Amino acid sequence: MDIRFQKRKDRFDRNFKRVSNKTLNQLKDTNLDYHMTYFYDCLESMFVLQSLEYLSNKPIVGTFCAMVPDELILACGGQPVKLCGGNYIAQIAGDEKSPRDSCPVVKSTVGCFDMKLMPIYEQCKLAIVPTSCDGKKKMAELISKYVPTSLLHIPAIKDGDNFDEMTGMYFGLIDEIEKKTGTKLTRSSLKKAINLTTRINKEVYMLNEFKKMTPPVISGTHAMAVVNAYQYSDREIYFKEIKALNKHLKSKVKNEEYLRKASCRILMTGSPMVFPNLKMPIILEDLGAIVVADETCAGDRMLADPINCRENTIEAMVKGIAMKSILPCSCPTFAYNEDRIFRLKQMISEYQVDGIVYNVLRGCLPYDFEVRNVEKLSETLGIPVIRVETDYNTEDMEQIKIRLEAFVEMLRMK
Repeated sequence: MDIRFQKRKDRFDRNFKRVSNKTLNQLKDTNLDYHMTYFYDCLESMFVLQSLEYLSNKPIVGTFCAMVPDELILACGGQPVKLCGGNYIAQIAGDEKSPRDSCPVVKSTVGCFDMKLMPIYEQCKLAIVPTSCDGKKKMAELISKYVPTSLLHIPAIKDGDNFDEMTGMYFGLIDEIEKKTGTKLTRSSLKKAINLTTRINKEVYMLNEFKKMTPPVISGTHAMAVVNAYQYSDREIYFKEIKALNKHLKSKVKNEEYLRKASCRILMTGSPMVFPNLKMPIILEDLGAIVVADETCAGDRMLADPINCRENTIEAMVKGIAMKSILPCSCPTFAYNEDRIFRLKQMISEYQVDGIVYNVLRGCLPYDFEVRNVEKLSETLGIPVIRVETDYNTEDMEQIKIRLEAFVEMLRMK
């Protein structure tokens, strides 16, 4: 390895770990509950220690979207891992390879590959990139220099013809995954994978039920840490740990060990918040609010819908996976996206939301386009909304804090 490159890499490594560790410490400072230890340790292992300890020993297959089904990777003997970058230092590293106005997710991901900032990027056997935005399409071209890359073409409209085409593409994806893992998908392996993710889905559903309580027994930032850890865990072990956490939260409800009453209940939506970029929910909860719902694709939406299969044939199960991955998905990549507005309306009611914080990452045009639709919904329901544009830079935290503080105060006085 070139000496100059190694020196740059060492510098990026140190700062990458520092930024990740800062977010972890902020989470731990507000919750020392030992039942959260696994999820903190998992994130620390991946982002600070840069270890693969919490993953299985199976070949790593990287994904970038909830529309890339974990079940297919698991059934082919792979370990699914989310490759979306959320670190400001990686964003800086990716600036040299990506256009100035591209979004921080793209820059951070490219930076992680280029600087070899985490083992998952070096040891990834295949990266599956959905064409959910132009940035990801071009990112696929950039990262193909570092890892074998497969594009998953996402249709603009969710109709019958496009659904059938996507189902066929999933079968093509199976062939590509099998070649990289060296394991053939079978009916029994696919059924086993579906059963595992369904069990995890039920536990995440239960976790969300705890967040609906007034007052709740878990904060939004810690629930986000739990969901983020899913991406960097052996799925069998993750299931046992989240099941144990839910059992603990159930006992807290029984003993009436609730969190302090929050000044207002917030729904986070908009661009994904990928660890360690949790600055907005952390700021909100420091201000006395509580994030009770997270509609982003890196949050509740990722594990929101179960798979429904009427038969145990491979064809029926893949179709069920396609239905779960595409039809309920409220990603703004889809035109005529009424599903997202319906889902937000549903969440506002279920989680007793007082206000909406709309996160827009700079350069993330699909989510920015939909701000107007969410503002119309807020006017209809009488639920205030604030749009906050940012990237992974921490220099704007004071400015964001001032705006969110005014927003929280307004909700408190409402």
